[in-house]
Order: sequence, then structure tokens, then C-alpha cells
Amino acid sequence: MKEEKAKELCKNGKIKLDMNTDKRIYFTVNSNEPHSVFFDKEKIGWHCDCRYNAIKHKTCSHVLAAKEFWESKMKNKAEKELGRVKYALKELKLTSKENKAQDLLKLINSYAKDAEHFYKKGDLLECFELCSYVFGLLDSAARLGFIDPGKARNHYKIDEK
Repeated sequence: MKEEKAKELCKNGKIKLDMNTDKRIYFTVNSNEPHSVFFDKEKIGWHCDCRYNAIKHKTCSHVLAAKEFWESKMKNKAEKELGRVKYALKELKLTSKENKAQDLLKLINSYAKDAEHFYKKGDLLECFELCSYVFGLLDSAARLGFIDPGKARNHYKIDEK
């Protein structure tokens, strides 16, 4: 029953991401009335201000809906970024024979493998964060002249002044 209500709330666009801070992710879930839901990143737990959650200390449909919304959003972002990383790595060419350049490329590949591992494990936020880190390293490597991005150049920030 709760799962069905949660799916309906997601399908009908009744969930909104309000804010993402270092410690919490806040949502508003509009069922009959608006409810505040948040995910505590430190305690790894979901919380809702509704009576059902407060009285029974069980997961309510608002939390299930926010959770489904977040996972769907993160899955799309993680897939997109992981695809960008794979494409960028496939297209790049090492332009420097320096040990520094080769070491940096090994590091980049290591973080990319970690991102893929976390994606397969279902830890989508960790995957997304690692992909962002990989692109930071790729941008640095390109600006330092260690790599040529090739056809993936438009995914880099190197041409921005």
C-alpha cells in the first residue's frame, strides 16, 4: 500500500528537491498536505515530519517517495557522468612522456574504475562524485599539456578563459 502511494506521488510529480547540504538532503512531498522529508548523510537515515513516521517509527509513503525520486535522479546523473568519463578516457591521447603524466593518467584511470565499481554496487552518489573528480583531473592534465582530449574536447573546461 505505502509502496503504491509512493510510486503514485513520484509519477505525478509531487516530490521536490529543496536543498542539498553537506549533511542533509531536503525534500517536500505533497500528498494531501506538504510534508518535509530529509536524508541524514551522517546517520544514513530518512526522516519525515508526518504523524505516521513519528508515532510508529516506521517508514512512511512520503519517505519511500522521496527515496525513489532521489534514486531515480541520481541514477540518471551517475549514468550520464560515467558515460562522459568513459568517452573522455577512450578519446584522450597522452602527449607527454614524463613520468608525472603517466602517473596522473594511472590515477585518473584508478578513480574511473572506482566510479564504475560504485555504480555497479548501487552507490550512485559516490559514483557521481568520483566522476566529477575524474573530470577535474582530466581538465588539469589537459591544461598542463599532458593529454590531448581528442574528440571529447567539448566535455572539458580547458578552452574556457
